[in-house]
Amino acid sequence: MVVSKRSGFIVSGHGRYEAAKVLGVSVVPVDFQEFATEADEWAHLIADNRLAELAESDSAAMRELLAELQATDFDLDLTGFDAEALLAALADPTQEAPRRTSMSRMRASRPSSSAPSASSSGPANPRDAHETALGHGLGTGPDRPD
Repeated sequence: MVVSKRSGFIVSGHGRYEAAKVLGVSVVPVDFQEFATEADEWAHLIADNRLAELAESDSAAMRELLAELQATDFDLDLTGFDAEALLAALADPTQEAPRRTSMSRMRASRPSSSAPSASSSGPANPRDAHETALGHGLGTGPDRPD
């Protein structure tokens, strides 16, 4: 997560911030950076989001990584794929489509959690989320600005 020393706002890493809240994690790694102006902060934020839009997934590599995780009984829910997308990602394109009933063998049951749900995750406005992030103990550490 990148936080501006100038304003204290999260400039990139909003997804990590939201994931930390859902998982109940109170301390995350933060890179505090000097931005000369508010415009520089916004430019960094926009460029970070644009990179995500331009990214392409390597289906074969993703399938390999997911299969490796599955072999270790890792909770595949933590990958961010819903059940249908996970089946599709694990499917070998040269084989017949998997049956939906096989999903129960892939997913470990997730224990209930007192972590906040995504719907109650906080402000939709990135500016408001920026202010909230540091108020919840995220970003504490030796590089935290005064």
